[in-house]
Amino acid sequence: MEAPEEQNERIIIVSNRLSVSVGLDEGNLSFSQSMGGLATGLSSLHESYDMLWVGWPGIPSEEMTLEQQRLVEQRLADEYSSLTVHLSREEVQQFYLGFCNNTIWPLFHYFPSYVEFDHLNYASYERVNQLFFDRLKPHIRPGDSIWVHDYQLMLLPQLIRDEFPESQVGFFLHIPFPSYEMFRLLPWRRELLEGLLGADLIGFHTYDYARHFLSSVRRIVGLDNHLGSIAFEGRSIGVDVFPMGIDYAKYSRASQLEEVVKHIEPIQQTMGERKMILSVDRLDYSKGIPNRLWGYRYFLDDHPEWHGRVVLAMIVAPSREGVPQYKELKREVDELISDINGNFGTIDWVPVQYFYRGFPFEELAAMYECADVLLVTPIRDGMNLVAKEYAAARDDGVVILSETAGAARELGEPLVINPANLPEIA
Repeated sequence: MEAPEEQNERIIIVSNRLSVSVGLDEGNLSFSQSMGGLATGLSSLHESYDMLWVGWPGIPSEEMTLEQQRLVEQRLADEYSSLTVHLSREEVQQFYLGFCNNTIWPLFHYFPSYVEFDHLNYASYERVNQLFFDRLKPHIRPGDSIWVHDYQLMLLPQLIRDEFPESQVGFFLHIPFPSYEMFRLLPWRRELLEGLLGADLIGFHTYDYARHFLSSVRRIVGLDNHLGSIAFEGRSIGVDVFPMGIDYAKYSRASQLEEVVKHIEPIQQTMGERKMILSVDRLDYSKGIPNRLWGYRYFLDDHPEWHGRVVLAMIVAPSREGVPQYKELKREVDELISDINGNFGTIDWVPVQYFYRGFPFEELAAMYECADVLLVTPIRDGMNLVAKEYAAARDDGVVILSETAGAARELGEPLVINPANLPEIA
C-alpha cells in the first residue's frame, strides 16, 4: 500500500475580487490584472508560495452562460490558481454597491453624510459572506493558512472558525478603521466585530487604526486587550500593524526597461524645461482631488513667476460612475480643471493636463520617472501605495503627502500637509 502523498502548506487568500478580472465583450471573454492596491500588493506572492486565491471574477453570473462560467472557472483554476465565487446582479447591487460601497466605505473614511443604513443590503452582505464560505469550505485542508482581506468579508473569519476551529485565519483591513464614535453609528457594529474576532491575527496599516479597533471591541463587545492581544473563547487573538508595501525592485528598475524608456522620451520632450507635478488617483471623494486642484490654483495665484514653468499632470482612473456622489465629484473636478486652464493657460501652456483613465504600468512608471513632485492629498486613505511607488521609482523628487494617509506614518521624508490647508499645499 502506497503512503498518501504529502500535501504542502498553502496560503489561501480570500478577497472580494480576484487578482485577475474577467471581461465579456460581445460574447468574448478576456482576462487582465485587477486594478487596486490589494491585487498589486499581493500579486508577487504567487512566486514564493503555494497559493489559492478565492474571489469574484467581476461579471454578474446572469451575464454569462453556464458554459462561459465553467470556462472562467477552469481557466482561472488552471492558469491563476484561483477559485471563482459567482455573484448575481442583485448580490452585486445590494452587497457590493449597497452595503460595502454605500455604508462601510463612507463611514470608515469619515463621510457619515454619505452613509446609507439599509437592512436589506446588510442581509445581502451576510448571504454573500456565507456564499464565500460555502465555496471555500470543500477546499480547506489541514495546515492551510487562510488570509481574508478587507471590508467586504468581515463576517467570514468567524464562519471559518465555527466550522474549522483549528484553522489558522488571518484578516487584514486595507482601509482605515474609524474611531469608536464613528463606528458606533453602525446598527450592525457588534456583528461585524464578532465576525472579525474569528481570526487569529487581525492586521491594520497603522497604529491608529489598530487602536480604534481595540477601543471598539472593548466598548461594544466588552473584551479588553493586553499589549494588543485579545482573550476570546479560549483563544488569543493578535491585533497588530502591518503596513502594506510594494514590489520595490519592480519600480526601482522600471526606468531601465525598454518599454518604459520609449514613454519617458516623449514626456521629456513635451515638458521641456517645465517642472511636472504628478497626481495619480482613482475617482473617489476620499482622495481629496478637488483639494489638490484648489491648492494648485492657490499656488498659481500666489506665485505668478511660475506661470508657464510648471504643469500639473493629473491621472484620474474612473470609478463607480453610476453613483450620484461620484458623478458630482467628476463634475466638480472637470469644472475646477476648466477654471484653472481657462484663467491661467496660454497658447503654449496648459497648467493642468488631465487624463481620465487608468495608466498601464509602463506609462505610469515613465510618469514617475519624469515627475519632479508627487502630490497626494487624500482626506482619508488606508495607506496610499502611489507614494511608495514614486519613492521607489525616483532617486530624487519630492512627495507632498496628506497627513491622513497611512503612508504618512511610514515614509520619513515627504512634505506632510493638511489636505484642507490650501496655503500649506501651495
